[in-house]
Amino acid sequence: MKKQTQILRLVQVLEDELDQFPLSSVIRSHAELTEQALDASSNRLLDIGQPGRKFWDHPAELMYDEVGVLLGAMFVLIQAAITETVSIVIRIYELNGQKINKSAVMSLESNLDSQSNLSHVAIANGAANYYKHCFEWPNDWRAITRHDHSYPSTRNEPRTRSGGQPIFRRPRHRKLT
Repeated sequence: MKKQTQILRLVQVLEDELDQFPLSSVIRSHAELTEQALDASSNRLLDIGQPGRKFWDHPAELMYDEVGVLLGAMFVLIQAAITETVSIVIRIYELNGQKINKSAVMSLESNLDSQSNLSHVAIANGAANYYKHCFEWPNDWRAITRHDHSYPSTRNEPRTRSGGQPIFRRPRHRKLT
């Protein structure tokens, strides 16, 4: 009975809208800020005659980077909700004597992207990882393997990079070298 009680409590946590409201509210507010920054960036480009990227002035570059930071931070906020949910679902499976991995949980009841065959949840998770870790990776990060020791890496880094490969490309403005 104790196991059933634990499962019931975990399911209640997943369904509790009051627990989810603060994060949802912050994400909505953050989305509004991102939209405002994107509008300001677009207006700046209109003001300077919509030149090609290599001819943008400094304010246009800064505004573009601000949009990128806001989008990246929003994906990290979404990742917090994904991580909580995945952890709870994995625990429920364990309490039922079943095993399931993070990737499988992120694909449960989720639409798949037709190009990458990744769930939308996995794509959001990968976007957060990309945003958080892209500066740690070499410029040609897609070619790095788990066993390449030519640069400092973390245990999960190759797996994190490979999860984003079908979707994400390193933008020019994010290169450090």
